[in-house]
Amino acid sequence: MRKKLLLRSALLMFLSTALLLGSTGCEKIEDIITPKLPEATQEGKGTFGCLVDNKLWLPYVEHTLDSKLEADYAHSGGGVFHLRAEQEHEDKAPQYIHLSVLNQPGVLLKPGTYTAATGFEGRLEASKEYITTPAGPATLTITKVEPHTEKMPTGGEVRYTIVSGTFEFEATDAASGQKTTITEGRFDVQAF
Repeated sequence: MRKKLLLRSALLMFLSTALLLGSTGCEKIEDIITPKLPEATQEGKGTFGCLVDNKLWLPYVEHTLDSKLEADYAHSGGGVFHLRAEQEHEDKAPQYIHLSVLNQPGVLLKPGTYTAATGFEGRLEASKEYITTPAGPATLTITKVEPHTEKMPTGGEVRYTIVSGTFEFEATDAASGQKTTITEGRFDVQAF
């Protein structure tokens, strides 16, 4: 009797998890729980992912008081865009990926491809700090820049800009000359 009860409980937990994750019942369990790159969307979903030296890199924090993604877009005076993604595990040193586009004063951020020579900087902070160089290769392609204003129930307003895009870059640690490669990067954020 106890074995039947345990089996039923396990089956109910599996079905509940599958329903919460949107499973139709036709997928394999590995497809449901195996992390993968997020879809390249343009809706401000708060997604980010890439491959670092061909290994999946997704933002992650172990506590809810820290933000795994922070996006800033200062459109007054120029199109300065910063995005920081964080990986913080209890048993490992934190890692950060920074993406920045620094336009000339008065030039707003717009869809298009930015390179290390035209204002894009990529950085990976791990045990070492890897930074793009003007020689590249380094590209960030902005696919959407769309301002939004939302009314709050209290009567105020919240203003943000949806910024979406893709990126790839090679970065070098200045002290050792060691290189790292970031590929298949994509993001879809609300920048404040």
